[in-house]
Amino acid sequence: MFKRRVIVTASLVVALILGVVIDSFTGFDKGYFAISVAIALSAYYMIEFLIDIIYYSYLYDDEFKIFIAEKVNKTSLSYEEIMQNKKYYLKEFKRSRRKGKFSYWIRLTFAMGLFIFLIVCLFLP
Repeated sequence: MFKRRVIVTASLVVALILGVVIDSFTGFDKGYFAISVAIALSAYYMIEFLIDIIYYSYLYDDEFKIFIAEKVNKTSLSYEEIMQNKKYYLKEFKRSRRKGKFSYWIRLTFAMGLFIFLIVCLFLP
């Protein structure tokens, strides 16, 4: 997934640079081609961040097992004792996941804001 992001971002940045050059030689007041490529780049990242949020919610069971294993290793509790209080540890695990999910939502909000800003910039006189 990381390679795909790097390849797509690099190709769109090259297209953005070409768009700036093309727009400067055509004599437009705005850089229509460059803004369009920037819109495409922000839309791509909106989709990527949305996929990350969905993928983050599907890794729930595996990460809970890792969380339980870390609790067993860091404390003097046994696996059976933790599983007896599974409700409490599940609640603690969900609290710890909220912090991680918050950064995903911030990234998605930033990409959406940039997308809307570029759309407005494209259509304003």
